[in-house]
Amino acid sequence: RLFKEQNEDLVDHVPKEREALLEREFQRVTISGEEKCGVPFTDLLDAAKSVVKALFLREKYMGLSLQSFCKTTARYLQELSEKPLETRGYEE
Repeated sequence: RLFKEQNEDLVDHVPKEREALLEREFQRVTISGEEKCGVPFTDLLDAAKSVVKALFLREKYMGLSLQSFCKTTARYLQELSEKPLETRGYEE
């Protein structure tokens, strides 16, 4: 019993240096409204177009290399595309 109490005392005393290492700081970011984040809307639109274009390319090359592509992402990309899912992305 005495040994157990001594071990419990040791667990409760964490050095301050180690406590600082265990703490992580997180920065919360919210983007809402036009130019609320300090970035012009046209820049956000250009960035979004670039991300979508990159996702189309990723889908194409993952298909060519016989790798699976996230179904949720593929569904949203299909909504953005006029082509049906089966033929999109596998043409040269």
